[in-house]
Amino acid sequence: MNRDGSQGPYPGPLGKRTPLEKLYDWWNRKDDPTIHFFFGLLLVHVLLWTLLPMVLHHNPSKETLQLLTLGRQWAWGYHQQAPLPAWLAIASCTLTGTAVWPTYLLGSISGAVCIYCAWILGREFLKPWTAVCAAISMEACLYFNYTVPVLSSEMIGRTFWALAVLAFFAAIRSGRRTHWVQTAICLGFGLLCRYDTALLIGAMLLFTFWNERARKCWDTSRPFLAAAITFGIVFFHGWWVMDHIKGADLSFTDYLLASEQSAEATTHPLVEALALLPVLIVLSPLVNWLSPTEENVDDERELVRQYLVWVSFMPPAIMAALALVNGLRIDSLWMSPLWIYGGVLFVLWSRLEETRFAWRRTLVWTGTACGIIGGTAFATYALFPPSLEDGCEVHYPGAQLAQLVRNTWDNSYPGYELKVVGGDWWHAGNASWFNSQHPYVYANLDTNESPFMRDDKFQQTGGVIVLDGAVENAALESRIAQISPFATVLEPMQLNWQHTAVNTEPVTVKLVMVPPAQVAKEIEAARALLQLETPTAATSTIPEGQTLFFPTQPSPQRDVVEDEEFSPTAFFPPAAQPAQENAVFQPPRQHPGLTQPQQAVAPQPQTTPNSAPTQITERPQDNSGDVIPSFMFKPRN
Repeated sequence: MNRDGSQGPYPGPLGKRTPLEKLYDWWNRKDDPTIHFFFGLLLVHVLLWTLLPMVLHHNPSKETLQLLTLGRQWAWGYHQQAPLPAWLAIASCTLTGTAVWPTYLLGSISGAVCIYCAWILGREFLKPWTAVCAAISMEACLYFNYTVPVLSSEMIGRTFWALAVLAFFAAIRSGRRTHWVQTAICLGFGLLCRYDTALLIGAMLLFTFWNERARKCWDTSRPFLAAAITFGIVFFHGWWVMDHIKGADLSFTDYLLASEQSAEATTHPLVEALALLPVLIVLSPLVNWLSPTEENVDDERELVRQYLVWVSFMPPAIMAALALVNGLRIDSLWMSPLWIYGGVLFVLWSRLEETRFAWRRTLVWTGTACGIIGGTAFATYALFPPSLEDGCEVHYPGAQLAQLVRNTWDNSYPGYELKVVGGDWWHAGNASWFNSQHPYVYANLDTNESPFMRDDKFQQTGGVIVLDGAVENAALESRIAQISPFATVLEPMQLNWQHTAVNTEPVTVKLVMVPPAQVAKEIEAARALLQLETPTAATSTIPEGQTLFFPTQPSPQRDVVEDEEFSPTAFFPPAAQPAQENAVFQPPRQHPGLTQPQQAVAPQPQTTPNSAPTQITERPQDNSGDVIPSFMFKPRN
């Protein structure tokens, strides 16, 4: 209670109303009983689509994992992503370690913001309950619920897109400098998420030339102020893009295609446009189909109707036209401008039957559609995961893979920290994210995709390269041979999916051990000491189960490692026996999480004419019969 006996925040000196007081008065408006109800629905949306993936998902999706992997290296740009989504993703998980549930919360809040923007715009021209129905009907759209756990640049960019559309309409109506600044900030952040935000800017610009009322903004300097602010926000990222394109020897078109990830796009754009169909169905009780169209529409209502048509339909239409002309596939979320304000736009262009019964039936149908989608998500991920392609990435054993990589490295090179994990984005990203040491990801062993890593740095620190054991990796294996001639390929290992109902083949991976520079120098010194012949050139591929170079006699100063898991007594045959180069290498013993142990095969004795067979001493084995790799030794002090 204030000093004058009134309720609510103190109004401040001289009768000035503070922002907190304005918010309090707006929250307790007597003429709009839908405010509390609407925000209650938004709260349910956030809680439902945050808790549901927390229960059902064991691993992040590919898009989310890539954002988290890139975000660990703060930069003004990345090869396949604009920077802001990666920044937000890694910032949300700063305090949660390897847990990814904050990304689910961020995704659900992103969808809630879009619904909120549609409600704010609709309530200016519709009755309170009609505005709630038009906005909350987006819950029936697949891309505001089922896809929420997949945090991606499209989802974050769509949020700033919705805010920019709302702010720009306010700027046209009022002409206030504050609204123009808000528009510029939202557009700048949108460009830092998705480059297709430029199409929204183009649609806004053309609307100001086409509409007479909007054209008056050019009589002021406010559009130029907004353009300057937007340019200032994206300046450093644009500088990075130019420098990256020049260094990677790419064209700007190639960079844009890589950034928009057209390789994972859909070939059925009309199917994506049909995502609005459930929204139109749940709003149908509000529409009086037999009533004639309105002849007299006030100027404000006509302005918002035309404006929403321009900003909703023009960007996706341009995207579809460019894709068809250039033979490109359309990304599955390129139609998102239609989904944000689709319900409000449909209601504004319809003759309405605004009754309590129509409102109640619309809300019931919306809740039913949302429940069906939520139940489908539960059944798909919890009860029938084998029906998903490749066993479903959210059940992938990422944590077990990271533990396997960490244990193999620690047992192979004790005393050295694992600083780099190489391979494709999916396998290397999982092995890095769930590792407490947070090693760098050398994606596809390509410096363009991983500008923070180079071959010389990888050779200095060493690391583990994770390959998909179920497919051929000729290109990556060729790159491995170029990076280190001492790299060792372990035999394929298998990991179980993180769901008991998954009845698919186990995950098969191959680990390639790249020794640190100090270890590689000791190996080379041992070769020189034994006067071994140096290989003239690296092979194009690394044969499975074989090292490019395998020393057969230790340096006199080298110590032998003895720990709980590996207890060899000697790594090499006696010096009196002939050395054997390129001996067949066998992996360490069965690691936790493997489903099928690998059987070791000892080298066969070699014979020469007119001589007795030469005795070859087998490498030491543990109790399981697996051969101990000869590169497991302590670094020299």
